[in-house]
Amino acid sequence: MRVLFVALLQLMVCICVAQPEGKCRYTARSGISQNLPYTESKTIIDSTVYKTVYYVFDNNKLPFKAVTVANNTEQQNIAITINELKSGTQEKIYVAAYNRFSGLILSEEGDSMIQLSKPYDYLYLLSFTGPEKTYLQLHYISSLDEYSLLISTITDSVLSANREYLKQSAYYKQFLTEQQRKEAERIAREKEIDSLVNLKLNNILSQDKKTERLPSEPEQKNHPKSDTVTQSGIQDMIFQSAQEYIERYKKDSLGVLRIREIILERLSRLAYNPSDNKYSIDNDGNIFYGGNAQAREGDGILVKDNQLIYSGVFSKGQFVSGQVYLRYKKGNAYTGNFANAQPKGLGKWDYPSGEMELGIFDGNVLQNGVVRRVDSLGNSYRGNIEGERRNGFGVFTTKTGNVYLGIFESDVLKHGYISQTDDFALKSYFTVTNGEKKPISEKEWMDSTRILSFF
Repeated sequence: MRVLFVALLQLMVCICVAQPEGKCRYTARSGISQNLPYTESKTIIDSTVYKTVYYVFDNNKLPFKAVTVANNTEQQNIAITINELKSGTQEKIYVAAYNRFSGLILSEEGDSMIQLSKPYDYLYLLSFTGPEKTYLQLHYISSLDEYSLLISTITDSVLSANREYLKQSAYYKQFLTEQQRKEAERIAREKEIDSLVNLKLNNILSQDKKTERLPSEPEQKNHPKSDTVTQSGIQDMIFQSAQEYIERYKKDSLGVLRIREIILERLSRLAYNPSDNKYSIDNDGNIFYGGNAQAREGDGILVKDNQLIYSGVFSKGQFVSGQVYLRYKKGNAYTGNFANAQPKGLGKWDYPSGEMELGIFDGNVLQNGVVRRVDSLGNSYRGNIEGERRNGFGVFTTKTGNVYLGIFESDVLKHGYISQTDDFALKSYFTVTNGEKKPISEKEWMDSTRILSFF
């Protein structure tokens, strides 16, 4: 009886549904894709609900899936219903509001303002057929890992209409104003922090100069130059090295921030002036802006997945060199110079764990810069890096709580201070001069390592 019922249901649908009018791409869980015919019909209910129904046909020209997109203009929400016609079951129902922003393009993430990810990044992707926001067009829908259905890509005209519509949106203008205000506050806050850091560091340096030597300690004048450092000169050397570290961090951070600003300013200029610049969109939704947009040759800017932005020189469709702003799905992010598919020059890696690498890269190796890292054993390091080794000022803290602070050479503490905890939780303190370790008191450790307050 069930087989007969399904057969009758298919026959009834075939009678009611118009003949297929287009092709869509259906990708099964196995990864196999097929170009299948589909039909589209529109109806209106009570002058408030605008429904668009898509029927997808199999290779035998029998409808096997129906997707209904209903726009309730009174409640300002959208309901998407998916029906499996062969089994007579209803798969999914999605309901989403569309008044978060005022764009014409929508996804499960809300109304899309500027750019779009690849279609398969979305659970669904829709667009209104006009600014009156009545009927919706379905571009893509996915049932998680089961299948995906690509009916059409977002066209240039839809992107252009969305862009123009946003320009007239008071809410979007308010959004941009708020973003600019937050950015101005962030810059002001960074300047304030920089000022406080410099003031605090200068205070520490001035205090140490006053208490550098005990009254009974003889003056040492005309000290001959050598590679060795006396005990009394360690603090000066460490504080100077720490100040150089902070200055390096600020300088490179501002350089990377400026790279990001240049990329986003250029993207904004190109994206909002489509009539003045050529652009192209591939089947995956990636957008290229540039003089030779179709071939992706010469100077241009490429936006992939709405998170990866490449700005610079392209050849045969590939990015050759320039500057990038890359935000990956796992949370890693890189901003900086890029060449031959890898970091090259000034750049910064940020990781969701709070770790970071900043400085001059050659490939994925930080040749010279500053880092905040935690290794696989749980040991952490903040400080200078040269050739992937600890070189210069840094603070190395082991998982067990031992602290090594000072100036490193090839991963070894050359000048500085050490705090160690034994198996009985007893602490010992040492000073390191020219690589030689000597015990000191806890008070001497506290007086000599106030630079730790920065880290």
